[in-house]
Amino acid sequence: MLEFTVAILGCGNIGGALAQRLAGACKELRLFDSVSGKASDLGLADAQVCSSVTEATKNVDLIVVALKPSGVLALLREISETLSANTAIVSVAAGVTIDDLSGSLPKDQPVVRVMPNLAMAFGQGMTGVFSKNQEASKKTNQLFSLVGRTVELDDESQIDIITGVAGSGPAFIARAISGLKLAAEEAGLDSTVSGEIAAQTALGAAITLLETGESPERLIERVTTPGGTTEKGLAVLATREFQQSMIEAVEAAILKARQGMSDKEKS
Repeated sequence: MLEFTVAILGCGNIGGALAQRLAGACKELRLFDSVSGKASDLGLADAQVCSSVTEATKNVDLIVVALKPSGVLALLREISETLSANTAIVSVAAGVTIDDLSGSLPKDQPVVRVMPNLAMAFGQGMTGVFSKNQEASKKTNQLFSLVGRTVELDDESQIDIITGVAGSGPAFIARAISGLKLAAEEAGLDSTVSGEIAAQTALGAAITLLETGESPERLIERVTTPGGTTEKGLAVLATREFQQSMIEAVEAAILKARQGMSDKEKS
């Protein structure tokens, strides 16, 4: 149980997933979304749905701003005069820097940048955390530890790497799972069965790596028998430059994150 009050502003994919896991797990949870009914539609008995952003953010310990990047700074300017001095502002927005955030807040307001992913809805999230404020960083790590694993970053630029790997990565992994599923279907398995097999296989591989601490290369070695089925399949992946394509996909996502917001979006 977290011994502090949390407000979540924005109850879309990320905000909603976080709210579902935090309800009943913190001292008090407040929710607000500018779209009428979006927060209440989550149906969380252990959360207070607020009718205004001011109501949601008054006298809270930590505010998670889970909006699209283009809406973050305007919202911060709206609430800046009502914030308590020690309230930590936690932004999940890609491309919105600490300096951007601080520029829309009172001087010395604690600010944290995080990059989570949707798996936190099932307690399996991966979240990168960066802040120049040690206490705010500690609280944020405690919060996101309830929804998965966290890593505290040494430099703000590393948030962009987390964005490309952990933020966008589920879509890249899902593309690989889709390939396994379609292959199973084309070979004669039912669509539902194929989907379950593909997803569970990916989950099993990930859990094996996390539990053993071994490298992906070592797992590949353990699965592969010389001259066997896995070796034949890996040879095909090599000719299609599967691994290089994955690297380039992540690099493209990182580059997009590093481009940040335009001056127009900041205004």
